[in-house]
Amino acid sequence: MKKSSLKPDLIIALMALVIGIGTMIVYVYQARIMSKQQHASVWPFLEVSISQGQLGTYISVENKGVGPAIVKSTKIEVDSLTYQENQIDEIILKIVGKPLAHHYTTVANRVMKSGEVIRLFHIENLQEAALLDSAMANHMLRLSICYCSIYDECWTVSGNKLTPCESCEE
Repeated sequence: MKKSSLKPDLIIALMALVIGIGTMIVYVYQARIMSKQQHASVWPFLEVSISQGQLGTYISVENKGVGPAIVKSTKIEVDSLTYQENQIDEIILKIVGKPLAHHYTTVANRVMKSGEVIRLFHIENLQEAALLDSAMANHMLRLSICYCSIYDECWTVSGNKLTPCESCEE
């Protein structure tokens, strides 16, 4: 009678090794899924809108995502010239040709919580708002905002286009 070269100890050890490797693969896969869920549960989504109507003309930024948006930088492009958001007076002067009464705030270097809306720019006077609206027909205006999640995933929103980016540093 020939003896089998596989001893019961070796068979049990190999089975334990296969089960251990299988368990490790399942845990690694599960950890990846949980990490993706964590990132998705705090995903910010900024939306920029320009409104014209009974309240005047205003530009607002809203975080429609489920997590906070860490706003790193904001740029305003008018006819291919780039301005910072605190240069609103220069932009109005370029577009309209004269200063207008307005309110503005900045969103750069702020954290916007989920659901928060910030009016970046607002002209309440309807005559001045109409003047700006008609002058805008001759100019191209684009607002770009670069922001990150709490996990340092970054995006740039420009107009209605959202683009992932490595960071908001220039």
